[in-house]
Amino acid sequence: MVCEEGRNIGIGLTLITQRSARLNKNVAELADLLVSFRVVGPNSIDAITDWMGDHIAKDKHKSVVEELRRLPVGNALVISPGWLQHEGVVPIRMRETFDWGLIRCIFGFSVGAITWHVHRAGWLRSGSVLELTSVVLIVAFVCHAGNSSLSLAAPAVFALAVLVFAAEAGAVSRLLRAPAWLWLGERSYSIYMVHFLVVWLLADGVKLLRLAQIELIAGSENASRLWQNDVLFLIYSVLVLGVAAGTYRVIEVPARSGFRRLAAPRARQDARIAMQTAPQHAVID
Repeated sequence: MVCEEGRNIGIGLTLITQRSARLNKNVAELADLLVSFRVVGPNSIDAITDWMGDHIAKDKHKSVVEELRRLPVGNALVISPGWLQHEGVVPIRMRETFDWGLIRCIFGFSVGAITWHVHRAGWLRSGSVLELTSVVLIVAFVCHAGNSSLSLAAPAVFALAVLVFAAEAGAVSRLLRAPAWLWLGERSYSIYMVHFLVVWLLADGVKLLRLAQIELIAGSENASRLWQNDVLFLIYSVLVLGVAAGTYRVIEVPARSGFRRLAAPRARQDARIAMQTAPQHAVID
């Protein structure tokens, strides 16, 4: 049902398999695009040639099959006569990443624990100079680190900023204690959670208006209408703040209070145990 009717309402479907012969033919024949890496199994090759059908001239089937069998690693045969209007071998970029998820996790946790102990010990004295220096350091780091291996240093850089601003002893901290910034800070998690939902809904709204010949997003060719993009951004910002304020009040605050009530009995029990097991000191008059 999704395969047959989804395209009419903007729903796409990707079918992935290691053996083309196992793919249901009723579903495969609805596909507009074929991407295939090297294939040598006769059954899988037969399934691919069945899909090609009239997409590719019959006299070319044999050469395509030979090409499939000889494809080098990292290259795929892409066939999309109607949609992409492409037929040929395409090199697929090898995945390269500096994410190092497990190392980042361990490093970030360790830096966080060390930061907490340093703050607790009061080894760092902050002030306006250190706060401004931290802001400059963070901006420079974000601009230059990007997706390079330098980004692995992010926990250490931001840990320094946490230490500096935890004391709240500088001019930047005094500025951030303004009511407007405090309001945003309280709702920052809600803003983070809802902002993409608002983008998605706005994008759908723009598409619907486009069907009615109403274009809200102005391109570079319409320089005199670029102000529309600024208005749209303001609308987006107001919507994000409004939705975040609602979810903060209706979801985040009640959920936080509920978890605190659940944790309270355990905290009281731990306190009683600590008092009972604490060493008793004799008092001599």
